[in-house]
Amino acid sequence: MAPAVFVGERVLDPLREPGLRDHCPTWTFPVLSLAGLADLAADWCEELAGRPLNGLSDLRPAGWITFATGPRRLRATLRALEAGGLALAVDGLDGVDAALSPWRPLAAATLWTEPRARARWRPAPLRGAQAQPDPYAAGELFHGPSLQVLGRQWIGDDGADVELVGSAAHATSRLRQDLLDGVAQAVPAAALARWGAAVEPGQAAFPIRLAELDLRGPVPRTSDARAELRWLGFDGGDRRHPRVRAQLQADGAVFMELELVFRLLPLGPLGALSARERRDFCRDRRAVPGAGLSRAAGAQTRLDPRELARCDWLPGTVAALYGLPPGPVDPRGVVARDHVARRCGLHPSAVRLAADGGLGAEERLRRSPHGTGDGFIPAPEPDGVTASTPGGEQRLVIRREGREWIAEDAS
Repeated sequence: MAPAVFVGERVLDPLREPGLRDHCPTWTFPVLSLAGLADLAADWCEELAGRPLNGLSDLRPAGWITFATGPRRLRATLRALEAGGLALAVDGLDGVDAALSPWRPLAAATLWTEPRARARWRPAPLRGAQAQPDPYAAGELFHGPSLQVLGRQWIGDDGADVELVGSAAHATSRLRQDLLDGVAQAVPAAALARWGAAVEPGQAAFPIRLAELDLRGPVPRTSDARAELRWLGFDGGDRRHPRVRAQLQADGAVFMELELVFRLLPLGPLGALSARERRDFCRDRRAVPGAGLSRAAGAQTRLDPRELARCDWLPGTVAALYGLPPGPVDPRGVVARDHVARRCGLHPSAVRLAADGGLGAEERLRRSPHGTGDGFIPAPEPDGVTASTPGGEQRLVIRREGREWIAEDAS
């Protein structure tokens, strides 16, 4: 007999989903969090297979599940396993219409509907605990109102203890994605450095895999919770992938245990800004001295195209930040905007460009037949560009010198 298969679809819309709308890792557009994906898995397990989720293993997104252009349709396929449990496969469309884009694999996991014989974990007392300031006020965390759940928190030599203040917006979610996401929020890069991870300046830690999750009791609907996290070292010995174990309890009773794997990612040139400056520049689109992907060199502004890739580890971030169309980013548009923004005290997204001949830089990028081998399109001759700002227009010249693109005022 063939194993049972269950299939269902759901449209996720940032305007209707608080946990999605409030999860913007680069302050620019919504991304489905690992906690949100786990909560969806619990929904699908009960709604499609008719069984409540008891645990899961190896919940692993294939990449970022982004919502830069609005709602997306997701499809879940559950297949019964001989050993018990269900194999979950998640596919998605770039939008909501299957006629306009293909289904793409997004994530996979194993779901368990019966308790597993896994010993309960009892974390040792936190060593060297130090109270921490509010990370939201400091701009260290990007989470919006419904996911701002960190209350009092202490970081020690081997982990962290956190009080979580639940959000009414998530009171009905099966796994309380607000509390579950709070576990990930409690692991900043600074904490990992203290625990022994080699964290370089300008790096951030993002959860990329939920290795294990076990429900030990009823998930609370209204109460707050306490999380205890302990450092486990590196996943598979890979020092880019720190791993922690955590326990969630409410009213003195443990209701969830989990293990999370993180990835250390560079923030690119924006990593040199303070957390507050990065929030002002990326979220609020405010002019911040020294902010941008290009560097000032006297009267010139210079851009190494490799900086675009360093900052675009979440694809689409650079385009959204600079007010550019979705798709490949023309470095000329970035260096020109940075040049004018620096000289006028503006955010780069406030600068509009028109190239000679009436053809925009982004359109010429798509039409040009020439390639450079580094993913960008060269200009054989200097480009004349007119930049429009709220204060008027400026004439620029953009040219290439070696690898770098240079923008300067037209003489």
